[in-house]
Amino acid sequence: MSDEKTEAQSKLAETCAAAGVRVGHVYQHYRGGLYVVFAVSLAEATLLPYVHYYSLERGTRWTRPLANFSAVMNVDTARVQRFERVRPATNDELARAIGVREVAS
Repeated sequence: MSDEKTEAQSKLAETCAAAGVRVGHVYQHYRGGLYVVFAVSLAEATLLPYVHYYSLERGTRWTRPLANFSAVMNVDTARVQRFERVRPATNDELARAIGVREVAS
């Protein structure tokens, strides 16, 4: 593995923390929907970090660049986070996000 890839992997958690993105937490989109962040990853070709998240309302999974996920938006006259962290996800919410039907007790 290249030194560049190794460095990107070792900095991924730090990069996510700096952006305020935490796996296993529920975020609210500035337009209202609730989403569970269930993974972060690196695009192999570019080494850019990506956030993988699940819609609690619609049951769909999405992926977007970390910079886009954590961006500040201009809405009317206010600046708001695109996704605002709300709370830790429940075990059931996280299981649904990753596609597990039942969670062992």
